[in-house]
Amino acid sequence: MRTILSSVASLLLGISLLLAAHGLMGTLLTLRLASDGFLSYQIGLVMSAYFVGYVIGTRLAPGIINRIGYIRSFAVCAAMCSTISIMQGLYVNTWLWLLERVAYGICIFSFYVVIESWLNAQVTNAQRGRLFAVYTLVNLTALSLGQQLLALADISSLVLFAIAAALFSLSLVPVSLTNLKQPEPADKPKVDIRHLYKVAPVAMVGCIVTGLAGGAFWTMMPLYAQQLSFTTAQISTIMSVTIIGGAALQLPLGYLSDRYDRRKILFVASLLASLFAIFSAFIDSMSFALVLVVMFTYGGLYFATYPLCAAHANDQVGPHEIVKISGGLLFCYGIGAIVGPLLSGVLMEHISPRSLPIMFAVVWLILAGFSRYIIAQKVITEVEVEEQQPFFPVTRTSNVSLEAVGIDSDDTSEALANENDEQTESK
Repeated sequence: MRTILSSVASLLLGISLLLAAHGLMGTLLTLRLASDGFLSYQIGLVMSAYFVGYVIGTRLAPGIINRIGYIRSFAVCAAMCSTISIMQGLYVNTWLWLLERVAYGICIFSFYVVIESWLNAQVTNAQRGRLFAVYTLVNLTALSLGQQLLALADISSLVLFAIAAALFSLSLVPVSLTNLKQPEPADKPKVDIRHLYKVAPVAMVGCIVTGLAGGAFWTMMPLYAQQLSFTTAQISTIMSVTIIGGAALQLPLGYLSDRYDRRKILFVASLLASLFAIFSAFIDSMSFALVLVVMFTYGGLYFATYPLCAAHANDQVGPHEIVKISGGLLFCYGIGAIVGPLLSGVLMEHISPRSLPIMFAVVWLILAGFSRYIIAQKVITEVEVEEQQPFFPVTRTSNVSLEAVGIDSDDTSEALANENDEQTESK
């Protein structure tokens, strides 16, 4: 495994620099819009445009990558993101930022397809799950560190936008210098929502709910904390700790889901997420240490939902259908993520800032209730625990990561067993 990690170190370094900039920009834009007097629903509209671009990217990115190649695609998108970062620092305009956010979303999805396709092509089935587990850890760590860059300068200055632009540009260096062979042409995610609901309704609804909660969290949580009078340094820490929680709790919840009905684990996780969302409605009356505990736990529950849904969906289908299933899951998440900032922005503007955590609580309760309903109906036969595919921590990035850890997972398990047998014999 060390040999593999050293061979893909340039790709991991490139995506780390890129995601640090991405993590910084998401929180920075929300706070900058708020400081310039934009209303909550306007902020929600601008920030949701990123997810519009992300969904569009699922259709456009593969064609672009196949036409000009992986390295050139990465370079083009890095240049675009760097330019967009500087432009947003220079000109704060609703319609300009809307267009820029759409373009930015397309670029970010393209980044994920390039890196994840490259990683996927470097390993065997036996190694793929472990490599993507490391990749997920790198992904969340970089996003968390990006939040801490907010402390380097005032949000109203150009400095933070310039730092993000520099990181986007620097991400080009290790990726452009790689000598790894480029992977096969990228495929468009195949989407069949009707089939997805038929075979895995809990996974489908779970991805929509995760998108609703996730889109609102990434875009409106900084605004919510600011409206409760938290400082910029405290907001960046809250966002970082929530992401760290997501990295820390995925494996424990995944371990449980490998031993019990995944729908039941989703039911319990959704109930707990709803409970901690309610707790987060009162964070301004807590000590800051308790705030971090609440957000760490909420982040762990929220971030684990998507990979649990993916694992549950993969259990229900054969290897030949996983590509289609992964595209459907990503599409459902994207639609939810577009609606999340818009809905939460309207609620925060016309009711109260606390509408955000209340919305979180409601959507998680909906998922818990739906999961319980499907389990009780017994319309869909859940696979036996012994036949479930192993859980892998994945992020809501592109369809490639879901396909990589889902396809041939039986072969993966067999290969791992053979590898262990060989090690035993050698001893």
